[in-house]
Amino acid sequence: MEKILNHYEMMLLAPVSVSDDVLDTAISQLQGVIEADGGSLLALDKWGSQMLAYEIRKNRMAKFFVIEYVASASVPLELERLVRLDTKTFLRFLTVVLDKNVTADIADLKKGAADRITARQTREASFKQDKVRYDS
Repeated sequence: MEKILNHYEMMLLAPVSVSDDVLDTAISQLQGVIEADGGSLLALDKWGSQMLAYEIRKNRMAKFFVIEYVASASVPLELERLVRLDTKTFLRFLTVVLDKNVTADIADLKKGAADRITARQTREASFKQDKVRYDS
């Protein structure tokens, strides 16, 4: 019997004081959980440091990450459990179900995820360019 796979997106916020090595280790651990259950990591989008709308545990800035993956329904619960336990590495998280009962090819889903990342980066670069133009 084939597993039913769902398409998820998980946003993670980490303090800027946490080193990139520690974050890479934590994210690779999350990736290992996804792949151990037969899922697949589609994309990892690092947004960089952003100002928070409100203070979280005395932090005004955080590093933002978006993980897009396909996995069975038990995987998000395990990922959230691991993130909750790792209070020094992560401040907050949010998991969203993008699609249920995914039947598309994983390569197509990876391409779609890469296209969304490229579109976001293009919009962000455009906003920065407009800000420079109007500030001068």
